[in-house]
Amino acid sequence: DINGAKKPNILGRDVFLMQINKEYGVVPYCNNMSKSQVENNCRKGRTGVCCLKKIMNDSWNFSDSYPI
Repeated sequence: DINGAKKPNILGRDVFLMQINKEYGVVPYCNNMSKSQVENNCRKGRTGVCCLKKIMNDSWNFSDSYPI
C-alpha cells in the first residue's frame, strides 16, 4: 500500500483477506477454491476477496494478469 491509511483502500490491492483454519492456521481467503475460481474472483469488476490467493498461486508475484 503506497499511500498508507489514506483512501482509497481497495480490496485486492491495498487490503487482503485471510482466515483462520483449524487445520492449517492462517490462510488466504478462498484457500479452498480452485485456481479457476480464484482467477474468476480476482478480476476487474469483481470483489477481489481472492486476490491474495491469486498472488500466492503466482509464486508471490503480481503477474501480467493481475487486474487491480
